[in-house]
Amino acid sequence: MSKTKQIVFDSFELMVNRREPDLDFLHAIIDSPKDFYEHNELKYKREQCSMEGSFFWIYFRCGNQYPYCDKVLNPITKEEIENPRDKSLVELDTQIFLMYNINDGSVYINNLRKKSFFISYFIEVTGMEIDIKNIYKNVDEFIQAIDTINEISFVTKRNLQSYDNDIFKDAIDVFGLGNPEQMRVEASFGKARKSEEFKEKFKKLFADKEQGRVDKLICVGRNDSGLESILNTNTLISKFSIDSIVDENNLFVPEDVLTTLIKRLEGN
Repeated sequence: MSKTKQIVFDSFELMVNRREPDLDFLHAIIDSPKDFYEHNELKYKREQCSMEGSFFWIYFRCGNQYPYCDKVLNPITKEEIENPRDKSLVELDTQIFLMYNINDGSVYINNLRKKSFFISYFIEVTGMEIDIKNIYKNVDEFIQAIDTINEISFVTKRNLQSYDNDIFKDAIDVFGLGNPEQMRVEASFGKARKSEEFKEKFKKLFADKEQGRVDKLICVGRNDSGLESILNTNTLISKFSIDSIVDENNLFVPEDVLTTLIKRLEGN
């Protein structure tokens, strides 16, 4: 039986020129010849990059020359010996995985500290404005994190529950064509200050989403330092783990990470 080890992924929102990435952006990365990259004194080597159905997949290994010890321990003899690795060589022993789900716009990374690397690499390869934003699933946590509201969007579908929501009561059959199959609201506020009334009404809207009255609820806000945060109910998972096969060197087998991750995201 193959040995397995747990790997944890966190989900984020990937934005390209302030929009969700399109296929041209993803294929520009896939087609890029830039397999080697340096960021924050670390050396990165791109090992895999591909489209797998509705998933974009990229895998790096990284490392550095330093810190370096002149001597290493032989665990069998318990003796220190001269380090056989030359100081100019880099051991790429850290594995970085990223997967982007085209269907819901979420991106999954197995190392929180590598967000800035992917932002830097994608900018270098595409020349586009890139941001990878935190996603909140807890409405109270999100409200606490923001001071101003930029925009809110959501969709309601035609069902009796939706029409109990006072947001839409005046919009039903507004054109004399019968009840619409669905209605979409996209409201931009610039930098509206958070208020107690907003907290109350947004929590009610979030509760409506939980009860199936509205769909695809997204709110974008900022704190007073300008840091943007997103609450996106399209993303069903904020953190999860998978068990994946490791090789004789205790490194993950990337092909198994890929297939296991896709199965997890597809609910298989």
